[in-house]
Formats: sequence, structure tokens, C-alpha cells
Amino acid sequence: MKQINFVFLFLVLILSACGGTESKVDSALEEQILYFGNGTEPKDLDPHTVTGVPESHILMALLEGLVIRHPEGLDPLPGVASSWDISEDGKTYTFNLRDTAVWSNGDPVTASDFVWAWERMLTPSLGSKYPDMLYDVVNAEEFNQGIITDFTKVGVKALSSQQLLVKLKNPAPYFLGLLAHYTTRPVHRPTIEKFGEIDTLGSLWTRPGNFIGNGPFTLKEWQLNKVLKVKKNSLYWNAEQVKLNEIHFFPVDNATREDLMFRAGQLHVTSTVPLEKVPVYTKEYPDLIHIDPYYGTYYLRVNVKKEPFDNKLVRKALSLSIDRKEIVENVSKGGQLPAFSFTPPDPNSYYPPTSLEFNPELARSLLDEALDAKEDLAPNRMDEFTPETGIFGGKVGPWLRNLFLWLYNLFVGSGAITEEKEKFPTFELLYNTSEGHQKLAQAIQQMWKENLNIDVQLTNTDWKVYLSRQSIGDYSIARAGWIGDYVDPKTFLDMMVTGRGNNQTGWSNSEYDDLLVKAAQSPSQDERFKNFYKAEKILIDELPIIPIYTYTRIYMLNQDVKGWSPNLLDTHPYQFVYLER
Repeated sequence: MKQINFVFLFLVLILSACGGTESKVDSALEEQILYFGNGTEPKDLDPHTVTGVPESHILMALLEGLVIRHPEGLDPLPGVASSWDISEDGKTYTFNLRDTAVWSNGDPVTASDFVWAWERMLTPSLGSKYPDMLYDVVNAEEFNQGIITDFTKVGVKALSSQQLLVKLKNPAPYFLGLLAHYTTRPVHRPTIEKFGEIDTLGSLWTRPGNFIGNGPFTLKEWQLNKVLKVKKNSLYWNAEQVKLNEIHFFPVDNATREDLMFRAGQLHVTSTVPLEKVPVYTKEYPDLIHIDPYYGTYYLRVNVKKEPFDNKLVRKALSLSIDRKEIVENVSKGGQLPAFSFTPPDPNSYYPPTSLEFNPELARSLLDEALDAKEDLAPNRMDEFTPETGIFGGKVGPWLRNLFLWLYNLFVGSGAITEEKEKFPTFELLYNTSEGHQKLAQAIQQMWKENLNIDVQLTNTDWKVYLSRQSIGDYSIARAGWIGDYVDPKTFLDMMVTGRGNNQTGWSNSEYDDLLVKAAQSPSQDERFKNFYKAEKILIDELPIIPIYTYTRIYMLNQDVKGWSPNLLDTHPYQFVYLER
């Protein structure tokens, strides 16, 4: 603690020497610049290929979809679409686009922009991780899977430059909320085609000077691993609403360093709080620390294609040996709840199965059963002694083999010779750079050692490497988290369907897949939820993912920040945020 205080004092002295006693957040009042701790360096700014929360924070500033998140509630607000009509059967949406919506270069935003953007997102060769976000649209899944190649057969059509028609396969009560997700937002076709083809990955169109967006801000500067800056877009259709002039996103993946920056007046908002500081700040700075409900689940992703994790008994043993209550009370310490299902508590009254438990004795029994079953499949060493086996250049007869077998059993039975049981192999637990992830990984490592006598190697990588290794299956078990893209169980359960881009476990279950299809076709919410429940029971029984806890959003927020309201999806549209003291 003394060392931390010294570092903090040193940092303050440096800041004072560089510009008096006024901090960055003090000067930001007049300049209207929000300093945002964003967790880690974004992988990219392509809304159709990225998957992370840090990227979503930035894309909310740069791009706008048909609708936007409500700053306080769950119901979406008009975005590029000023209004919409929904047919009586709930399967046809007609969106009326604003004629005042333009790109940051002055080009009008049209219905065709959305059609092309959705075609791009669904193009198989692009490899988007979120194509299933649009699978409710007629023939969207078939196009993404290459069953059809004519995109005009997909249920999205520009009726005019300002009118977009969307046809769904089935009614989807969550569809409008889904459209607030960044992956459904438009992209500027001429810019993308200037730097490549529709399916070109990692081109220069997302760099400063090239990026053309339609959101309330434009990309000003991107210094890798230092800062990404956006500035107010004067051409945004609702520019008068926007009070902030700039937002500076800092990739700070060290919670202690981020905490020091906040206390030194360098950040308005942090991405997290050092775990050991949560109870202290809750008591001493209740106006600064925020612990908000968050629609997400922290879990372990298991590669079921790798031995021994292809065995369900092994996965169950690993889950049963994790004390979730101990983790939330003494490790995460941020008001999280133990997760006994994949889906978190739902405001729409979906109640998932909660059969997971902490039972080390049963865990050891299941692990022994798994290892014994594997040994039974191995050849008996006495089978090596056959009449044709050569000994001393001769042949072993049946009588000699029986003698060897009798002696072997005699000594094994007496304990003079012991058969060595196969030891569970040491394996790797992968996590991305974060003090919180590290402490949780260490806690799980210790529980598996104490309860199962399993040795686990912890591997820490940066965000990009962490994502890349999972995408190619180069892992055994990895920490993971899923934040709902909209508030509905489907946003969690759908990702585990066979072959979905965010599954990444290798797990497949046809009964599970069928139940998700039945849920989509259900005529009522009650029937949808019943099918979800049956599907989740299968998921929790098979355990390709091991839930740990449901999220809370823990962060520090400067009191100068206004228009920042807690909500389940932790989205804070920047056009409603401003600084005032």
C-alpha cells in the first residue's frame, strides 16, 4: 500500500510540474472532452468482424444504426430511422430513414447502405462472428451458409432511398433491441471498396483519415496502445444534441494503473476497479464507485475437441469442484452472483435451470470414473504375452503365459506390485491481461488442485492473441465472458448452436439446435421460454461452457459526468453525455 501511495504521489508531482495543479478532468470541463478508460487496445474498428466490449464503446461513437440504445431503459430510440411500422403478424418491418442523416463526408445515408452492409456481414468469406444476429431475417442464414448465393432473396430491400423493408421468418419480440447492436450498423461502401473487396479483412479503411462514419463522432487519432480520439461530427443529424467535443479512449488493461490515473484526474470513467479496492471505495467514495447490474455471464470455455475434455464426466468434475460462492465473496467481490446457468437473471421472467453445484466429493468420483473408463479402453499389458511372443529366441507356450498371468495377478493383488493409475494431464487455462482475470484464474487453479489434484498452467496473453487462439481452437480451457447483445435469453443460448462463430468450443448437439429452432417458431413467449429451458438443461448437462458468475459493472465515474445512467447493457449513448460541475 505504501508503494502504491508513493507511485500515486509521484504521478501527482509530475502532473503538477507539467501544468500547475489543474488536472485533465478539470480542464475538460470547458473543453468538453471525456477521458474514458477502455480496458484494452481495440482489435479493429470494423463492426462486422470485431466482438469485444472495448470495440463496442468506440463504435457507438462512430456509427449509428436504425435505432440506438435508450440511455436509461431497454426500449430503443429512433436512430437513422425516424420511425417504423410493424405488421400485425410481427414479421414485416418498414423503416423510414431520415433525409438529414449523412455520412461524415457529406454523402446521404440511404436504405441501400443498410442492404449492402448486411450483405457484407452475411458474406461467408468475411468470417463475421455475428452473422446469426440477422438469422431471423428471411434467407439470411441460408445466404451466410452458402445454401443460396443471390442476396436479393434475403428479406431486406430498399424500397426507396429512405425506406427499408425487412422480412422475418418468425415474429421476434427482441428484434428492435437487436438492431441497436453495432454489427447491424451501416458502413460506407465506397470507402471499403477503395481499400479492398466486400470480404477483405484488416484493410486500411478503419484508420484515421480513411474512416467514414455516420455517428455523433468521427475518428480523429489512433495511437496504438496509447489513445484513440474521436471528435464531434458536425454533420451528424442530431449534432445539436451532442455536447461533448471529443472522447479519448485509453487502452488501460491494468486495473491498478487505471485506478491511479483516475485518482490523478486523468480519467472520467474507468473500465474496472482493483478488486481489493472495491470494499474500500464503496465505504469511502460511494459517490464515485458504481456497481451496476449487468446482463452478462463470466464463464470458462472448454475445447471439447481436445482430450480429456471431450469426456463429459471430466467437464462435470471440473465444474463441481469450483466454489462459485467463494469466488464472488472473496475474489471478484463486486456484488456478482454465482452462476448456475448460462443465462443471467432476466427481466422478462425467464427462469433458467439451476442444477450446477459445488460438490468436490462427487467431482472426484466422476473424474476417477472418467480415468478408469479410459484405462479400460487401453490394451491389457498381459495381452502382450501370446504364444507367438519370442523369449530368449524361442516361443512362449500357453502354459508359460498362464504362469506369467498367475504371478502378475498374485503380486498385484497382494500390493507388491501396483498398477500406476493414469494421472490427469497438466493443461493450460488461458486468459487475457487483467488483474481481475488473473486472480480468478489463480482461484480456480487452486480449487482444481485442492479438490481434484489437477495441475493447471496459467497463460496470460494480450487481447488480440487471446481472441486469435480461441478462434483457431488453440486452447484447452479459456476464461470467457458474454454480455447480452439485447435483453433476451436467445442472445446467450443462440451462440452455442452448432457452428456459430462465437461457439468456439467444438460442441454440437442436434437436440439443442432443434430446440432453439422451435423456440424461434413458438407462437407465444411462454412457449419460447419452455423451449429455451429444455435447451439450457442440455447445455448445463453437457457443459462445453462452465458458468462462474453473473456480471456486475464495477467502475469509477467522475461526478462531472452527466447523462450517464446505469442500465443492464451498460450502454451510454454519447449524444446524451456531457460534463458539468
